[in-house]
Amino acid sequence: MLTFHSTVILVMESVPELTDNKSFSKACELIEIYVNIYFTVQAVVLISVYPSKKLYFSSVTNWIDLISILPFYCKLIAKEYLNAVMCTLFFVHDTCCLLSHFE
Repeated sequence: MLTFHSTVILVMESVPELTDNKSFSKACELIEIYVNIYFTVQAVVLISVYPSKKLYFSSVTNWIDLISILPFYCKLIAKEYLNAVMCTLFFVHDTCCLLSHFE
C-alpha cells in the first residue's frame, strides 16, 4: 500500500499546478523521506534476518528493492556535496575579497 501511495505522489508531483504550491511540495518531500526511510529499514531488517546473505542477494526482487531506494540517497549525497562545495567557494571568494583590501 505504501508503494501505491508513493507512486500516486510521484505522479502528482509531475502536475505543474500542484508543484507551484510550496506546501504541497514540502508535503511531497516529507512523504518521500518517510517512504525511503521505511524501505531502508525494511531492507536492513531483511538483510540482517535472512538465513544467508548470498541467498538474499541472489533474489531479483531484493535487488529491485535496494535499487529503488538508491536514487534518494544519491540525491541526498549530491545535495550535501554541492552545499559543501558552495560553502567552500563562498569562503574562498570572501577570503580573496578580504585579502584584496590589504593590498
